[in-house]
Amino acid sequence: MNEPSINPHHVSAATSLVDRVLLSLNRLGYYHIQAEDLGGGKVRLSGTIPSHDERAVVVAAARTVAGVTSIALKLRV
Repeated sequence: MNEPSINPHHVSAATSLVDRVLLSLNRLGYYHIQAEDLGGGKVRLSGTIPSHDERAVVVAAARTVAGVTSIALKLRV
Protein backbone atom coordinates (compact mmCIF):
# COMPACT_ATOMS: atom_id res chain seq x y z
CA MET A 1 0.00 0.00 0.00
CA ASN A 2 1.41 3.42 -0.94
CA GLU A 3 1.45 6.16 1.67
CA PRO A 4 -0.06 9.46 0.51
CA SER A 5 2.48 12.18 -0.20
CA ILE A 6 2.21 15.17 2.13
CA ASN A 7 3.66 18.50 1.14
CA PRO A 8 4.58 20.48 4.29
CA HIS A 9 3.73 23.71 2.44
CA HIS A 10 0.12 22.59 2.08
CA VAL A 11 -0.50 21.48 5.66
CA SER A 12 -3.34 23.29 7.39
CA ALA A 13 -2.49 26.66 8.91
CA ALA A 14 -3.91 25.28 12.16
CA THR A 15 -0.96 22.84 12.31
CA SER A 16 1.77 24.19 14.56
CA LEU A 17 5.08 25.39 13.20
CA VAL A 18 6.88 22.64 15.13
CA ASP A 19 4.56 20.00 13.65
CA ARG A 20 5.26 21.28 10.13
CA VAL A 21 9.03 21.27 10.74
CA LEU A 22 8.93 17.75 12.18
CA LEU A 23 6.81 16.54 9.25
CA SER A 24 9.38 17.91 6.84
CA LEU A 25 12.25 16.25 8.72
CA ASN A 26 10.39 12.96 9.18
CA ARG A 27 9.76 12.73 5.45
CA LEU A 28 13.55 12.72 5.00
CA GLY A 29 14.02 10.04 7.66
CA TYR A 30 15.15 12.33 10.49
CA TYR A 31 12.90 11.03 13.26
CA HIS A 32 15.34 11.71 16.09
CA ILE A 33 15.51 15.51 15.72
CA GLN A 34 13.50 17.62 18.15
CA ALA A 35 12.09 21.04 17.31
CA GLU A 36 11.01 23.84 19.63
CA ASP A 37 9.09 26.98 18.68
CA LEU A 38 10.94 29.99 20.09
CA GLY A 39 8.35 32.46 18.80
CA GLY A 40 8.33 34.81 15.85
CA GLY A 41 9.10 32.04 13.38
CA LYS A 42 12.32 31.01 15.12
CA VAL A 43 12.76 27.26 15.63
CA ARG A 44 15.38 25.45 17.72
CA LEU A 45 16.52 22.08 16.36
CA SER A 46 18.21 19.69 18.76
CA GLY A 47 19.48 16.14 18.73
CA THR A 48 22.38 14.16 17.33
CA ILE A 49 23.14 13.93 13.64
CA PRO A 50 25.76 11.62 12.03
CA SER A 51 27.63 14.22 9.95
CA HIS A 52 28.00 17.88 9.09
CA ASP A 53 26.56 17.15 5.64
CA GLU A 54 23.40 15.71 7.18
CA ARG A 55 23.20 18.67 9.54
CA ALA A 56 23.12 20.94 6.47
CA VAL A 57 20.29 18.83 4.99
CA VAL A 58 18.27 19.08 8.22
CA VAL A 59 18.71 22.86 8.40
CA ALA A 60 17.82 23.29 4.72
CA ALA A 61 14.68 21.17 5.14
CA ALA A 62 13.56 23.16 8.18
CA ARG A 63 14.12 26.47 6.36
CA THR A 64 11.74 25.42 3.57
CA VAL A 65 8.82 25.19 6.01
CA ALA A 66 6.36 28.07 5.69
CA GLY A 67 6.57 30.32 8.74
CA VAL A 68 10.18 29.55 9.68
CA THR A 69 12.18 32.77 9.76
CA SER A 70 15.33 31.56 11.54
CA ILE A 71 16.82 28.47 13.09
CA ALA A 72 18.76 28.01 16.32
CA LEU A 73 20.88 24.88 16.43
CA LYS A 74 21.59 22.49 19.27
CA LEU A 75 22.52 19.66 16.91
CA ARG A 76 25.47 17.50 17.91
CA VAL A 77 27.53 15.81 15.20
